[in-house]
Amino acid sequence: MTRKMAMIGVPVLVLSAFLAPALLSRYWLFLVTSLLAYAIALIGLKVLFGDAGQLSLGQASFIGIGAYTAGIISEHLKLTLPYELLAVMLVSAAIACVIAVPALRVSGLRFALLTLAFAELFQWFLREAKGLTGGEQGLYVPPLLMGPIDGKSQTTLFLLALSLAVVATVLALHLPSTKVGRAMAAIRESRLAAESVGVSVWRTKLFAFVFAAVLSGVAGMLIAHSSGSLSPTSFDLFDSIYLLVAIILGGLRSVLGAWIGAAYLVIVPAVFTQFGLDSVYVVLSGAVLLVVIMVFPSGIAGVLTDAIGRRSTGQPGEGKELAA
Repeated sequence: MTRKMAMIGVPVLVLSAFLAPALLSRYWLFLVTSLLAYAIALIGLKVLFGDAGQLSLGQASFIGIGAYTAGIISEHLKLTLPYELLAVMLVSAAIACVIAVPALRVSGLRFALLTLAFAELFQWFLREAKGLTGGEQGLYVPPLLMGPIDGKSQTTLFLLALSLAVVATVLALHLPSTKVGRAMAAIRESRLAAESVGVSVWRTKLFAFVFAAVLSGVAGMLIAHSSGSLSPTSFDLFDSIYLLVAIILGGLRSVLGAWIGAAYLVIVPAVFTQFGLDSVYVVLSGAVLLVVIMVFPSGIAGVLTDAIGRRSTGQPGEGKELAA
């Protein structure tokens, strides 16, 4: 992310923490909380797909893993927030590691097909393990246990989601300067050249896969407690495709793109629905996606940062992406 964007974005997030609960209705606060949750998941997908080049058709399943883990833990174990969050992260990471053993030995379309197979297997599990997941009837999710803090409050969930989204954003922005971030960049440039200088392609891709899974799991936990109930249909193949569309539209290699993609998933359809324009949204969003893919390969974030770069320096292309 450019320094100027960071200087603007951080104060905006802090200010929103104070203003949003006071200015927004409960419904819109719920939507913003959902936006924050999806921003977390899309930041993970940005790292997996945008940085590591791994096309996953199963990211919605990891959101579902986090959501159902949170629901089951809240219902049966009555764990408080810190332990529940840790459990969600560990379960998501463990399942990602198990899947990674066969999946990361291949790449490209074969990797995508393996993640698709996992997504279908997860759907089967949700429907058949009725004693644990509620099957087709879904699962009730109790409020968060946060000691003296009201876990039922939408304001509490909003502030929690905002805090976790800030952490995810900071981690993603810092990642390129780390050893694993530099390894991803080297692999993108040339896998053979990266391997020749000692970069472990498998370990690097494993990190990206687990990182994305953990963030998706955290997003799922937030979605579970915000909605109060879960259904298998909320985490199917179509939801994974929507996530891919959102990150491509926002900007595949951009942290800002993840936030824009989250707005596309949550806020934009809500606005169209409010004005009774659901059918228009479907057509318009498809048209916008086509234009972005064909004309603006860096996504909406790339367009914005290019414009900011030109205004601040007087030269085109200074701010190509909010790369991170």
